[in-house]
Amino acid sequence: MAVVLAVLTGSDDDASVLDHAAVALGGGHIQVRHVRRDPREAIPLVGEGLSPDLVQRMLDEAAHDSDRRSARARAAFDDWRERSGVAIRSVPNGTAAPTAEWIETTGRVEDIGPTFGRLADLIVLAAPGSDGDQGTIEAALFGSGRPVLLVPRGMPVTTGDAAVFWNGSAEAARAVGAALPILARCGMVHILRIGADPDVEAPEPELTAYLAWHGISAAVRTLAPDYREPGEALLEEAGRLGATLVVMGAYTHSRMRQMILGGVTRHVLGHAPVPILLTH
Repeated sequence: MAVVLAVLTGSDDDASVLDHAAVALGGGHIQVRHVRRDPREAIPLVGEGLSPDLVQRMLDEAAHDSDRRSARARAAFDDWRERSGVAIRSVPNGTAAPTAEWIETTGRVEDIGPTFGRLADLIVLAAPGSDGDQGTIEAALFGSGRPVLLVPRGMPVTTGDAAVFWNGSAEAARAVGAALPILARCGMVHILRIGADPDVEAPEPELTAYLAWHGISAAVRTLAPDYREPGEALLEEAGRLGATLVVMGAYTHSRMRQMILGGVTRHVLGHAPVPILLTH
């Protein structure tokens, strides 16, 4: 990975996002972006019938919140840069030393995926449940075509084992390929799948062989279906195995179906206690 996009929101999640972006990169360039929300976006949501004074007060409050978040995001970046010693650059310098740059724009954070995110090797965002927004995450996944790493609030940077949630889909295969630079630094990769009979030999020898060609040790574990949701069962097994990263394809069924009926992606987004690397 040569370019990682780290999205800061001006929340307590920003420090974890920056730390994990640096570790995922392993050397290269981190583009740190903060998108200031346009205060005028607050007005169409409340409809008509508001007095001019109330509209102005709402605009002022939204602008104040935008300023506060911007200041917090920049402070988090400056503190992280001081701790890490990363040099500030906006163009390549021909060396292997990691670099970073700060970019602030005004608009909608949901637009990051379809614009800047397409020119990054990885997008790092806060996970939902902290200050992360699932709409923003889905916009990054569907709009950028790039892998997305979601970081829970306060999650320390650790390099241990990883869990790959595997169902043989194209999305899952893309996730494995995108995660290779990170998986290569993990201890063991546990390939977890839901199958009818856990005693039957798992049909994923090609995946373990593929990872072995990349110098990555992996083993397949098949879980029998039970009363739990598949996402719940997979997360519990990943936790039991001590995985510090989950890799999976996102929305291998349609997004509408998952919104109505639920699914592995939605469960993992809402409950994973460790970073998740997803692709669609």
